[in-house]
Amino acid sequence: MNDSIRICLVGCSRSGTTIMQREMARRYRLLALPETAYFLGALATPRDRALRLHRLQRMSTACASGVGRFRKAVELLGYWPARIGMARLVGALSSRQRAAVEWSRWMDAEARRAGWVGWIEKTPRHFRHLDLIQGITPTPHVLFVVRGGRDVVASIVDRAMRYPERFGGQDVDHAVDLWNDAVRVAAQESRRAGVICVRFEDFIADPYRMIGVVGARFGLGAPTAPEWLPSDAPDPFVRRPEQEWLAGAAQPIELPENKWLKVLSPEQRAYADERLDFASYRRILFTL
Repeated sequence: MNDSIRICLVGCSRSGTTIMQREMARRYRLLALPETAYFLGALATPRDRALRLHRLQRMSTACASGVGRFRKAVELLGYWPARIGMARLVGALSSRQRAAVEWSRWMDAEARRAGWVGWIEKTPRHFRHLDLIQGITPTPHVLFVVRGGRDVVASIVDRAMRYPERFGGQDVDHAVDLWNDAVRVAAQESRRAGVICVRFEDFIADPYRMIGVVGARFGLGAPTAPEWLPSDAPDPFVRRPEQEWLAGAAQPIELPENKWLKVLSPEQRAYADERLDFASYRRILFTL
């Protein structure tokens, strides 16, 4: 029987979800997999299937090495069939639902192998694929971390400026559309049993209390108190070296720098304010 704790972390705040994922992972002994993008992949074309195999390779290598060294593609053919069997691998490449099931089972096994009690996986755009995630058995818990729209827009634009080779196309329109889509889904999903929505700002104000509330709602018990965390506790994160934007996961818990005035021009701020869907944000049923 599979008794692993499964949590999918959904967020309108990239840095916010990363920080909360770290704290949930440390205090409940969960394997943390940031931004795998696995649940987002399509299977419509041979290219889509090749991309999914590539994602499997990246994450299997990261878990095996702890730091994310890449293996040669040919090693993939020996890695996955030995772990889930060729028939299940072929099945996972023929159906997104079966792929999601196999991915979850693999994360269960990796968590057990590493001595964790479960896993917490983060992809900011999970809100677009909740039907897929909620169709897995046992169904993962879903945790929305929602940050204010202005801060999210400024953070996304700032990241695009810092890493243009990867995020250069993510302008104000992209950031506003992403936040609007996410809060509209959060407003609807917050009324569903098994879904929790928290404000990132509330988490930052009192992280231990918020983590305890979330854990109680998910039936996880009491979290490890900050003073009880050993100084040599293992890092629960599995990240790849190219994920430079996740460096904040190791920083102290504090409200990130306000980039609204620093990054955006007055014209961009006025434009974003006009387009941000604050009405949907106010309809979200937050846990606290």
